[in-house]
Amino acid sequence: MLQALSGMSKEAGATVLMVTHDPAAASYCDRVLFIKDGRLYNEMYSGDNRQAFFQKIIDMLALLGGGTHELSTVRF
Repeated sequence: MLQALSGMSKEAGATVLMVTHDPAAASYCDRVLFIKDGRLYNEMYSGDNRQAFFQKIIDMLALLGGGTHELSTVRF
């Protein structure tokens, strides 16, 4: 579903706003904003490799903190 949505938005030149705590879902995005305590904490852009982008998201979530049970165990 996310792959189809991503493709359709690129074809139409449309912007899709998605709010998620799921790093796997976020890895389908072109740009991810991290918000901590109500403020912009960091911003990153995807590259050609979605798996590498997913890992960057996981790394940023580790910096932000939180319990290990809060991170998705899904790996691509």
